Amino acid sequence: VAEASEVSIELDLSSNVLHPELVLFCEKYHLKPEEMILTGGEDYELLFTCHDDVFENVRKKLPEAYYIGRCLEFQGTHMVNLPENILSFQHGKKINR
Repeated sequence: VAEASEVSIELDLSSNVLHPELVLFCEKYHLKPEEMILTGGEDYELLFTCHDDVFENVRKKLPEAYYIGRCLEFQGTHMVNLPENILSFQHGKKINR
């Protein structure tokens, strides 16, 4: 999304955006929710961008929608403030760690 739009994305993965079932799952299996969100690869069906005023209307019809960040002018990289040692999932690309 960021590359196609020529913007940077600043993530906000504070605890208020983590689904309670995800938190319980991660606690049970000793996983990090942020890592599951960013590397799971299922976000292509769940992720979208819109202006703040549009998001308020989306929430009225889809209360399960979560705000997880914002788009910024390009900052030299497409993802700003990624948690350390986490690489985002890229469909069809092998990532060397």
